[in-house]
Amino acid sequence: MCSPLRGRSPPAIQRWCCIIQKTGHTEELARYIQKKTNADMAQISPVTPYPSDYDETVRISRLELLTGRRNPVQPLSVRLQQYDSIFLGTPLWWGTLAVPVLQLLTQHPLEGKRVLPFSTNAGGNRDKIFDDLLLLCPKADVHAPLALRAGELQRAQGKVDAWIRG
Repeated sequence: MCSPLRGRSPPAIQRWCCIIQKTGHTEELARYIQKKTNADMAQISPVTPYPSDYDETVRISRLELLTGRRNPVQPLSVRLQQYDSIFLGTPLWWGTLAVPVLQLLTQHPLEGKRVLPFSTNAGGNRDKIFDDLLLLCPKADVHAPLALRAGELQRAQGKVDAWIRG
């Protein structure tokens, strides 16, 4: 049973912005969201980093998706329990969430959290991201995703601001 706050203001909703860095576009969008919301930020990092060569990363990520054998992710620098709302950022990989994000969500399905997903892409089909989030986070409140093409942020700041406001 909750006790009254006795004249104190209720605690502010805490937000967390989580990114996977590969192309830089997702990080750019995450930093914009962080600036607008004063969110904390953490990075999802695979234990074994992906190669700097784009084609090799594409090959490895495709193999991970096809086989289900994914590179584990490093522990997060934040405790998920302390956040009510999570901005979850990912580049579009093979039409879905980046493999490190998939791996994180299999370990932490964000139960009871408000999840605000955002993605960057080079023009691929982004419909699967939302469906995959609903499957991976069945007990989370998953909001409509924000999807931007790589390099679109400068022209789409109004769209991002409206998405943040909900």
